[in-house]
Amino acid sequence: TWGQSNGPRADDKQEKTVAILARLGAEVERNDVGDVEVLSLEKNPGGPFAGPIKLPRPVMEDLRSLHGLRTLKIRNAQIAGGDARAFSKLQELVDVDVGNTNISNEGVAEISKMHWLRRLTLDSLEITDDAMKHVARLKNLEFLDVRGTHVTMEGLKHLARLKKLKTRKFNNFTDDQLQHLCELAESPWFLKATDFTNSGL
Repeated sequence: TWGQSNGPRADDKQEKTVAILARLGAEVERNDVGDVEVLSLEKNPGGPFAGPIKLPRPVMEDLRSLHGLRTLKIRNAQIAGGDARAFSKLQELVDVDVGNTNISNEGVAEISKMHWLRRLTLDSLEITDDAMKHVARLKNLEFLDVRGTHVTMEGLKHLARLKKLKTRKFNNFTDDQLQHLCELAESPWFLKATDFTNSGL
């Protein structure tokens, strides 16, 4: 959680970025050398939604100074321009959660440049099947959450090539799609808020 590191002080640019994010309510965890390893920024986590956090473009660009970041969680936020380009510059980042933000298909395309990514949470976004074409480039992806989006069965078909993908969370599918879904899945599929009936199952 937020606090002083016992290790060597990280560079001044990183500390400036952390201070700005802290004023927005962010919490961080650091590694042994003082670099930020986990960043979590969420408006009223677990509580009633009270409007999004607004992240201007300079703040997003400053994320690039967090060169040791491995886990990034930004939820319930309005990201300037829906811009995820700053994420793709963080080569240690393996876990990204941008649920309930304004990240678009184009933003997912930027995230898909992070071929080393292992976990991606895209729930409650206005993304479509086109976003899954980009996600399909993430060959090391192990976890994907697209609940509450406009992703359909056609979009999920693109994920068949992701051999390391173990957990997928989704919704909005019906009985006549279940057979195709089972043929596609070679690993666990977690269903939530689906339209399946007993006959479909």
